[in-house]
Amino acid sequence: MGYARAVEHTLEPGGTLPARLEARSGSIRAPCLIVALDGARPLDAPSRYWLNDADEVSIGRSDRTLSAEHQIYQARLRLRLRLPDALVSARHAAVRREGGAWAIEDQRSTNGTLVNGAAVERAVLADGDVIAIGGTFLVFRDVALPKRLEPSGLDDLARRPEGIRTMSPELECRFADLASAARSVSSIVILGQTGTGKERVAQAVHELSERREGPFVAINCASIPASLIEGELFGHAKGAFTGATHDREGLIAAAEHGTLFLDEIGELPLTMQASLLRVLESGEVRPLGATRSRRLDLRVVVATNRDLPAMVAKGEFRDDLWARLNGFTLQLPALRNRREDMGLLLSSLLLRRGPRALRPLSREAAAALFTHEWPFNIRELDKVIEYALALSATSEIGIDALPPTVLRAPAAPEQALRRELLERLHKHGGNVAEVAREMGKHRQQVQKWCKRLQIDVDAMRPRRPDRL
Repeated sequence: MGYARAVEHTLEPGGTLPARLEARSGSIRAPCLIVALDGARPLDAPSRYWLNDADEVSIGRSDRTLSAEHQIYQARLRLRLRLPDALVSARHAAVRREGGAWAIEDQRSTNGTLVNGAAVERAVLADGDVIAIGGTFLVFRDVALPKRLEPSGLDDLARRPEGIRTMSPELECRFADLASAARSVSSIVILGQTGTGKERVAQAVHELSERREGPFVAINCASIPASLIEGELFGHAKGAFTGATHDREGLIAAAEHGTLFLDEIGELPLTMQASLLRVLESGEVRPLGATRSRRLDLRVVVATNRDLPAMVAKGEFRDDLWARLNGFTLQLPALRNRREDMGLLLSSLLLRRGPRALRPLSREAAAALFTHEWPFNIRELDKVIEYALALSATSEIGIDALPPTVLRAPAAPEQALRRELLERLHKHGGNVAEVAREMGKHRQQVQKWCKRLQIDVDAMRPRRPDRL
């Protein structure tokens, strides 16, 4: 078994987005439906379907492979999506455009339709909602993207460096910018919570860099004791101190003609920040005790989960070093904000562990992965998969093989409130004041709920004819 190629589906050939979108100025609204994971076939490629030119999506079962085709049905343009999943009914669900929003309706399917883990007969969809159709999981996205978005398409997804594979429309746009920056000599800063895959992205930058024949050298600035960090980074000459019996190359010099990745750069002591700045400005490094500097050719990528601008303002990080490093900045989202990538990440983690790890997931196990909040991000997912493989007594990863932390159900009251707000906002065309009046609440309270529950009120409002 191997990684399959992802699928991009649009009405018009020759482009990732429908051609009429490209003519707009500023940003474009880009609703799409992503088939993220079929639990029975975790290595199958994900697929993405843009909905701008469609009126509805009919979802049902396919006997062989995933298929999608457009057809005219009752004067509406319909996308007919068929999933190769035995748990999906022949006519399972329909997703329809309703004014400025999209809604899903179960069509009396055998196994039901779930939205964010809750069974629904009909529900208004919000950006990021996870839809369970049988054992297949789809993610609805409705985002504003810059008009300059020109992703290369998903047909070459398997050939991209692992760290920059994504089904997220926004993140794909940023990864395209990152790929361009990687081919320059600019320094790159990668921001994000612990475990979001910053080192994998840095490795991708190294792979995409032109004329970089040297190694990728990763240094965790937080893991080296302050008393040893200078010697580790810069190396030393013979006789530089007691016990220095020979010359030793430092980690910075080891990255010659390659990429130096400084993880947790925010943990670097101020004294070492000054030394690093000298290296970056002069392009030279001098080992401890040496009388001559060595000229270097290397690319610098740094990462941190800390707020470096705030640290600069507090005097905890040198402003001149920050100015030197901040050539291109990428913010990696938390895993819970990129659930459409669950299938990509899962297949990568299974493949990394070899043929014996290539097992299907039960519907319940896959659902638990999609509803978990992942406070420790991709690193936590990696450990969960390791745990599940060790405990699986059968060829399938079942719900019983997952650790207890993943099995905690999401708060039912929160789900109920979110669903009620979506229904009322759709009913009143995104008018928060009307929703508040109907619920007997203050407008500010409804606004707070929408912010906390990540509800895009603007998406509920009818669009003007001159807008998407």
